[in-house]
Amino acid sequence: MCTLNKKPVEYLGKEDSECYTMNYNKKGLCYIFNHENFKGPKLGSLKQRIGTDIDAQLLKNVFNKPELEFDVYKFTDYTYGQIVEKLQLVQKLDKSKYSCFVCCILSYGKEDYLCDCEDIYPVQNIYQLFFGDKCKAFAGKPKIFFIQACPCDVDVSSTESTDYGEPKSVVFRIPTRSDFLVVYSTIPGDISWNLNINQGSWFIDAFCSTIENHISEMDLLQLLSIVNYKLSEMHKSKGLPVEVPCVTSTLIRDIRLIDRASGGAEIPRNEGLLYGSHNKKGKVLIFNHELYENPRCPSRSGTEQDKMTLKKLFKRLNFEKPCCFQDKREKTIFKNLKRVADMNHEEYSCFICCILSHGNCGKLSAYDKDYEIDNMLSCFFNKWDGKPKIFLIQ
Repeated sequence: MCTLNKKPVEYLGKEDSECYTMNYNKKGLCYIFNHENFKGPKLGSLKQRIGTDIDAQLLKNVFNKPELEFDVYKFTDYTYGQIVEKLQLVQKLDKSKYSCFVCCILSYGKEDYLCDCEDIYPVQNIYQLFFGDKCKAFAGKPKIFFIQACPCDVDVSSTESTDYGEPKSVVFRIPTRSDFLVVYSTIPGDISWNLNINQGSWFIDAFCSTIENHISEMDLLQLLSIVNYKLSEMHKSKGLPVEVPCVTSTLIRDIRLIDRASGGAEIPRNEGLLYGSHNKKGKVLIFNHELYENPRCPSRSGTEQDKMTLKKLFKRLNFEKPCCFQDKREKTIFKNLKRVADMNHEEYSCFICCILSHGNCGKLSAYDKDYEIDNMLSCFFNKWDGKPKIFLIQ
């Protein structure tokens, strides 16, 4: 269950604005941590990441564009301690100096860990440095992380989190953890394709070219959709399984690094960047949980109202009437998910699954037991190809 922090975090922009304020002394501060060479007993066997210097330079060139007004700093082959020291200096900056912070980490990675030049560390430790109650300089401002992590075979089971005074708890608090955008080059656990000696990685190349060509036309999340589209087309053209970046956002406003009025027009709607329309807008499942067999799960009074609100919403959107399930067991939930995953979806534009329940640590509660969110999502891997699969979890 989520723990809500009632202590407000100061926000320095206009509360009624749809976009984050970008009118501070500088639009942004960008740190690039580039890891090419590795040493020590744990990482000494890792190959040199040839081509990562191209990624680092592409990122530096993009954020150094005069119209972006960023201060950009690149750091090569730093240890975790050195990375933390640099980021702790960011915490102490004057809050009126920058509009946003961007951190790019180029390295090896495995699961929720990244490699410095000689050891591995939990990436969560980096994010924690910028929670609103720890970093007043960027409270209420976008904190953006780009992670280009090549897969590696290192042992993370014995890794202990190095304590630099940061909290060990990972309870998600709102609003102290709002205003984050984290972009992985692929879904964690998948392969980040082709770090090329002459071109760098596909992800960084696609991201930088998209920023170069479309930065004045739309907000950052829309730009990342174009990056996903480009990468999916690149994989298809080479006969490879489609892999796209994993984007996690707690942003509460749009990020426009350049005001549209300064140049550029919206991308035409006929460039293949929109999902196609079909006879039926979408297939919707709603799993509503109020009562539980497990005595440790209290009843969820009020969840019926959430279900009715969702049904009214989809009716207004002209969706097919949602299929609603009440207090179902784990086996029944997965049976219905797999049934929809395997059905003929030619008439539908998208699939939406709404889960209203208890949850914690990557798991959700059915009537009889908990189940992994990843297992639920995996029902739709390689299913409904080319169509959005949307999961709304309360």
